[in-house]
Amino acid sequence: SNFCNTSNFDVATSSKKRKAAFIENEYRTKNETFDATKYRKVVNEQSVPGQFCHLKHYGSVKLAIPQDSKSLSKLRCMIREHIEFFSATPSDVTSIKNGRIHPPVVGQVGIRCIHCKHQPPRLRAGRSMVFPTCLQNIHSSVKNWLHFHFEQCNYIPAEITIECTRLRHENARGCASKEYWAWAAGRLGIVNCKDGICYGREPGLLE
Repeated sequence: SNFCNTSNFDVATSSKKRKAAFIENEYRTKNETFDATKYRKVVNEQSVPGQFCHLKHYGSVKLAIPQDSKSLSKLRCMIREHIEFFSATPSDVTSIKNGRIHPPVVGQVGIRCIHCKHQPPRLRAGRSMVFPTCLQNIHSSVKNWLHFHFEQCNYIPAEITIECTRLRHENARGCASKEYWAWAAGRLGIVNCKDGICYGREPGLLE
C-alpha cells in the first residue's frame, strides 16, 4: 500500500545529484578518519528529498565502525557493538505507535538492541527501539537507550553488563562530539530525511 502521495515527491535536481556524488566520494574509504571541519561543510547536503515510501534501501547494520577506537571511549565503543541501525517495518510501527505524538513510519531508520530485537514487544525492556529525528540527534538517542534500556534488558548477556559497569567506573572519555556520531552514521549510508533518518543507499561501509 502507499504511505504517501507520490505527487508531492520532489525529484532531486542534477545539482543535488552532483552534491550527493561529492559526499559519497568524500566518505568512501573504510579507513578514513573523522574530520570535523570537512564534516560541517557537507552535513547539510546529506539529505534525501520526499518521503520514506520512495526509498529503496532497507536492512540493519551495527553502529560500530573501525574509526570508533580513535574517537570514542572504551565504553562507547562497546555500546556501539550492541546496537544497530534498522529500517522500521509495518509491525515495528504498529508495536510502538500507540501513545506517541509522532510515531515512526515504514522505512524510517531507528536504533535498536541487537539482543532482544527478535523478542515479542511485550517481552522487551523500554526503549528497545529509538528513532532519532536527525543525524545530529543520534548521540542523544543512544544515551537514552543506554539509560532506559541497557540495564533493564533481560536478553543482554551478564558479562556484557558487568563489563559496561566496569568501564563506567573508569570514567574514561573519548574526544568525539555528537558530530562524530552523525558522521559515522553517514559512512554507513544513513542520511537525513523528511521526518527523521533513513538509508540513502545500501547500508554498510563502502570498500
